[in-house]
Amino acid sequence: MAIELEHALNRMLCRAVDSLVGFRKDVRWVKESQMHLTVKFLGEVPDAGVPDVCDAADRFAAASRPFSLTLDRCGCFPPVGKVRVVWGGAAATPPELLACAARCEDEYARLGFAR
Repeated sequence: MAIELEHALNRMLCRAVDSLVGFRKDVRWVKESQMHLTVKFLGEVPDAGVPDVCDAADRFAAASRPFSLTLDRCGCFPPVGKVRVVWGGAAATPPELLACAARCEDEYARLGFAR
């Protein structure tokens, strides 16, 4: 599950990506429209389970409150070898985001996903 980013943050991240493009020409960079804040990675979900996953997302999203987040660090996965993901992180996690993540975990645990 992921949270879409506001346009200004997406633009800032795109500028950061633009500054990295020259280092590796063989990297496929994520489009601006696909940048997001990952709340929980579910992995493969069978087609039959998609409606339940969507309903759970609707429930925890409706109970969540807006928040501000300051990105102040970055890194990559894996830390050694061919990089697959470049991420931005925050030193401080807003309580609203922690509450959203907790509700997300609760909803998906009910569906059998590991916490």
